Amino acid sequence: MGPWRWRATPAGRLAGLLSAGVVLAACAQPTAQHLTPKAAATAQPRCQATPGHRGDNSPGMGPIAAGRVALGPGMALTPSPNLVASTRGEPLEISGVVYDQRCRPLAGSRIELWQANANGTYGPPQGTGEIRCCYLQGAVETDAGGRYVVDTIKPGSYMGPPTVPGHIHFWVSHPGEQSLSIELNFGNNPSVPADAGPVVPLRASGSGLQATFDIVL
Repeated sequence: MGPWRWRATPAGRLAGLLSAGVVLAACAQPTAQHLTPKAAATAQPRCQATPGHRGDNSPGMGPIAAGRVALGPGMALTPSPNLVASTRGEPLEISGVVYDQRCRPLAGSRIELWQANANGTYGPPQGTGEIRCCYLQGAVETDAGGRYVVDTIKPGSYMGPPTVPGHIHFWVSHPGEQSLSIELNFGNNPSVPADAGPVVPLRASGSGLQATFDIVL
């Protein structure tokens, strides 16, 4: 859980976090015995829609990068040595594909992201009504195969009480599809609530950590 969820106004939209359980994309053919021969021949594969909060407006995380984005300080933050230091942490690469519910990759999907830094802080001044987002934020557009890559750092848990596990916010949209707001959590963390989602495992790599997260609109 986190401090924000979009509502009718920009300030209100950052008042709470998403709590919907989310299931990763999984494409599967319909079961053949439940279809007539003709239907079995023409049935389209279906991907399970990723649950989340649908219909929110874009949070406006700045310019959009093509295919790959490195999250960094928002434009509202004043450049300084302390600001640069606040973006340092354990490197994390997240990659995946955005699909529609027929399992077709969605080229040109927009993904906006924001998260806390390694200390569990979003931006100055944390804990007040004047928080300025974010130490780590950005936007990326999927390529011709619906793929995206995000370079960031592992987010820290919020300082409690209660302590909230580190997570990353996704806002995903594509023309003709409803937008989807998601809170991505990470495995191997006993403090992640049972109803949190999605939860993806982290893999060690030579340069830090990696995770795979596919999304179905």
